[in-house]
Amino acid sequence: MSGSGTGGILLEDYKVGLAGIAFLDKAIRISEIKMQISDRKLPRINIEEANAYNKPAIIFESGYIIDEETGFDLYAYVTTQGPQRIKLLGLQMNRVPNRLQVTNAGATL
Repeated sequence: MSGSGTGGILLEDYKVGLAGIAFLDKAIRISEIKMQISDRKLPRINIEEANAYNKPAIIFESGYIIDEETGFDLYAYVTTQGPQRIKLLGLQMNRVPNRLQVTNAGATL
């Protein structure tokens, strides 16, 4: 979400809203998901029922907001070997600190 060189911390002026997780593979190799936002540990999510579906998605009842300069960790309990491709569902917003950075007049300056 924020790159491997950042140490799992969102950059300044960014805010992320997390609504769910989509699995991009037909075979799900994960039985449970555990997340941590900053120092707040969220409860484990059992996803064994999702094995019956083809490329399922998990949508949270109430989304999570990850503020700027906040750490985010996603852990999973793996059942078999192999890669698992997932996609985080949500939105990312950034605050533009200076209006000259995004206008045509600012680009020419």
